[in-house]
Amino acid sequence: MQSVLRCFDLRKDGEWVDFDYDNVLIKTEKQDAKYTFEECRGYFPGVAFVNGHPFYIENRDGNAPPTYRQADTLKRAFELLEKHGLRVRNAVMDCGSYTKEILKEVSKHASRVFIRAANTEYYRSLANESTAGWHPVRLEGGRRLESRRVVFDNFPGFSEKGYEIVLYLQIDSSYDGTLFEKKQYKCFVILTNAKELSDKEVIKTYNARGAVERNFDQLKNDFNWSRLPSSEMKSNTVFMILIAILRNLYTAFVEGLSRITSLPRMSRLKAFIYNFVTCPAQWVREKSGWYLDLYSPPDVLLQYVRRRKVRV
Repeated sequence: MQSVLRCFDLRKDGEWVDFDYDNVLIKTEKQDAKYTFEECRGYFPGVAFVNGHPFYIENRDGNAPPTYRQADTLKRAFELLEKHGLRVRNAVMDCGSYTKEILKEVSKHASRVFIRAANTEYYRSLANESTAGWHPVRLEGGRRLESRRVVFDNFPGFSEKGYEIVLYLQIDSSYDGTLFEKKQYKCFVILTNAKELSDKEVIKTYNARGAVERNFDQLKNDFNWSRLPSSEMKSNTVFMILIAILRNLYTAFVEGLSRITSLPRMSRLKAFIYNFVTCPAQWVREKSGWYLDLYSPPDVLLQYVRRRKVRV
């Protein structure tokens, strides 16, 4: 899959790439699917992304915790990148990667690390009790936050390597209109070694991983990860890998097409298809027979209305 990424030039900044990792729940009733944390059966694959494109997939049982042997998975993913001459600039992961073993492995391969850290009682006390050391941060869209940096001491030895905690507070709007009208805050914690970046840049870098969630939505709904064909995990894993390759090819094709047409470069599959469909239609069976329902503007429908058994 990495060769496909290189072939279609899906890397942005030469030899430096941005790395994301996450696990996603694939709900399925296959015979080897296990009961998951969402009280349903399914798989829980780990997927590594480079510059927003999936390039490494390892499937897991639905009851496997995110941290289970994740360090080994990440090691193989990083080594695959290094084999192709790529270096990781930013490694961004959620709290499912917050363990000492995983952090140790990621630190070997990534220049800068951004991991959602555990929101401990100590960090919450800083948010609730301390008013010193906080400074305002304003993000795009007008979002206002307050942030500060504190020493990271949860894993011995990493503070000396330049790791620290970026705390930031966001107003919790769920209390609006309730008895608790006084401002309430949500506290978020990011572990990073990027001392050269401002708090705003650290927060923006981590929040950019929201694109990964959209990729999962695209893979599951546009490219049928949610409709696995086989009854066993091995075959379904092969299917998921092939579909991820197809998704990368589609992304490269649409990006090239967007340069010469009005099609947006981030178009989902449905929008892409409708660029070529003149008149969407559906055959509907009723008592009197089959009818073709047409869904299109009136000027397009005029050429069809005289046809037999066509309803508009």
